[in-house]
Amino acid sequence: MTRLPVRALTRLPAALPPAEAVLAVSGWVALAATTLPPALLPLRAVVAASFLLLCPGAAALRLTHPARAGHRRDPLEAAVLTVAFSIAIDTAVAEVFFFTRSISTARAVGAVALITSLMVLVPAAVRHRRRAAPAADRPAEGRPPT
Repeated sequence: MTRLPVRALTRLPAALPPAEAVLAVSGWVALAATTLPPALLPLRAVVAASFLLLCPGAAALRLTHPARAGHRRDPLEAAVLTVAFSIAIDTAVAEVFFFTRSISTARAVGAVALITSLMVLVPAAVRHRRRAAPAADRPAEGRPPT
């Protein structure tokens, strides 16, 4: 297992694909929605529930689905796995906070937002690093390889 250095996250491509950018930011939007005033409770609930039900699973599916290896992706399968992954991740985070007796909506949504963002940004940094690596590994002209 290769370790990803922390500095790799500072070398992200200038622009993520739109789907990845939306996934990376969605949790932070949901976390901001949890701070809305009580008069906007329906909006808070819709934003947070939509994020918790879809986004962590979508990020996990991008990491694990066989379509990454060239297999055809079935839309129904993707939808079911997205919801299942989301529920599993949300449950694991909620249990950690519950058993440490520190559960709150903001903490739970924040932790899931962080996990979701990392599942999007770390693979993007690795892809970017792999694309840049061949150029960096080549020796400069006139110098022997080190």
